[in-house]
Amino acid sequence: MDTNSALYWLPRIEHLAIPKTRFVAYDHARWLEAAESDDESYRAVIKATLAEIKAVAVEIGYPVFLRTDQASAKHNGPEGYLLRSEDDILRVVWNTVEDNEMKLWMSPEQPQAFMLREFIDLNAPFTAFGGHPIAREWRYFVKGCSVLCRHFYWPQGAILFRSDAPINWKQDLRRLRMSMPRSKRCVAKEWHRLWQLAGFWIPASLTASFTARCTRDSFR
Repeated sequence: MDTNSALYWLPRIEHLAIPKTRFVAYDHARWLEAAESDDESYRAVIKATLAEIKAVAVEIGYPVFLRTDQASAKHNGPEGYLLRSEDDILRVVWNTVEDNEMKLWMSPEQPQAFMLREFIDLNAPFTAFGGHPIAREWRYFVKGCSVLCRHFYWPQGAILFRSDAPINWKQDLRRLRMSMPRSKRCVAKEWHRLWQLAGFWIPASLTASFTARCTRDSFR
């Protein structure tokens, strides 16, 4: 299985304090075909999947963050990922399918499931991308129990605003880059320790975390 897929990495961190998460299987290629077809069989598959998503969202409780096992559309803002109610499901699902196709159309590994997650209200000093909260988030690359490197998730050049930029947003962004504690302990234990101490250090995703190699900002 592709190690970038949440179907691979999520079971390995489920024992930690992570947002409630459920998967709904879907055939990405079939959904793309359905978008261009009037075939009733396609509609039946989509209808059944949407019904399952609705049931899972109710189980988790709104609001819900929706993505696939491979990627999210969060850079499109909340309209691309946030289910506030049942009325948002169809729009967000199709936005997610389209976003994943644009990102992964040449990849041999395609999305296999929708991933619904408990939405966490982060302590964010400002928003970007049409309302997405920019908070203190770090990306860790690990191999087994060794942390290869870490990177602040939101470099200044990646921030986009759809209207006037907030006052002092660059200063706020610099404050968010406050250093994370460094540790030589197993990353799983470290995540748990951070959760216990701070209450908001939540492992949200592990992209390429079991195979990545990086020399920037590395620590051992």
